[in-house]
Amino acid sequence: MERNFLYFCYFCCVFLFSPPYSYPSPSLFSSPAFLPQEPFFHGHDNYDQLVKIARVLGTEELFHYLDTYDLELDPHFDGILGRHSRKPWQKFITNENQHLVSEDAIDFVSNLLRFDHKFRLTAEEAQAHAYFNPVHAQAANQGGSNANSANNTAV
Repeated sequence: MERNFLYFCYFCCVFLFSPPYSYPSPSLFSSPAFLPQEPFFHGHDNYDQLVKIARVLGTEELFHYLDTYDLELDPHFDGILGRHSRKPWQKFITNENQHLVSEDAIDFVSNLLRFDHKFRLTAEEAQAHAYFNPVHAQAANQGGSNANSANNTAV
């Protein structure tokens, strides 16, 4: 039973742990830039937080994840989880955040926020995602211009 408790705690942890690990990992499961709330999955406790995640990612994916890894939810969820379909990310686009949204941003979020860690982007994959291409291009340009400046001043 203790093992299931560890999965539960880290699955729903409100801080820097991403599900389903029982050890710290990068918080790639937290709020993406274009989503309207910070933190996006804010619950008043671990139970409430998982309910909020399931309302967005859908309970079908959650139950599939649990079946895949032979995990069981705490019986406390029986009365509060319900059944929810996955919400499209476009539903969270508002007038205030639409300037932050692109197809790459939606793809990035979609690949980060997954119950099953085997299908979630790793930190390395996340850094290499097309969403960050402008950042990589800017870094490359700054690196090139810094090298040229150094060459010009050395002469």
